Amino acid sequence: RFGTPSGLQLLMDVGSFMVFIMLTGRMGELAFATSNIAFSINNLAFAPLLGFGMAASIVVGQHQGAQRPAASQRAGYTGLKMGLTYMCVIGATFVLFPHAYFDLFRPKNAGFTAEEMLGLGRNMLLLVTVSGLLDTVSIVLSGALKGAGDTRFVMIYMIIGSWLMLVPGALLLLWAGVGILGLWGWLAAYMCVLAVGFWWRWRQGHWKTIRVIGNRAFIPRE
Repeated sequence: RFGTPSGLQLLMDVGSFMVFIMLTGRMGELAFATSNIAFSINNLAFAPLLGFGMAASIVVGQHQGAQRPAASQRAGYTGLKMGLTYMCVIGATFVLFPHAYFDLFRPKNAGFTAEEMLGLGRNMLLLVTVSGLLDTVSIVLSGALKGAGDTRFVMIYMIIGSWLMLVPGALLLLWAGVGILGLWGWLAAYMCVLAVGFWWRWRQGHWKTIRVIGNRAFIPRE
């Protein structure tokens, strides 16, 4: 009831990003290398955000199991505030010190100069920061929704967003000949759609009516 939708949601999410990365490989050596480095830099922010999402899921699940929806709602918003605070701090370093990050990943013997990569990467890190802030909302609130048992909505919404928006849109933009920044802009738009949807679902409060455990109390065996 709860585990299968979460597993499918993760599979569809990862699959769509694999397709997106494959599409960036058709944009040329400079664009592909810079995009991959931007993804690597983004992982510095993304991995801790997963922790905020897992924490929100666990705490909300505990409160829902104890039938404390008000405490669940506070926990969800607390996790969101913490995640956004963290992302604002690390995102500021992305914007202010892009050269420091790209120096860590600068490829050797490439068919382009470091200045060319940094020129493109500086703009890309701006989009990484915007996407990261939006992704924070998605990760934390989708985690909170899953902790409350609303896993089916998270699965369906993620599948619709990733396979009916992100992938088809990226294919269309690639066919239209937009640059790599256009693809990253589309990724940011996708993150915005996810963030708005999960925010709306959390504010709607349907998850408060879901029972994550049965009516029978658990009595430990002696």
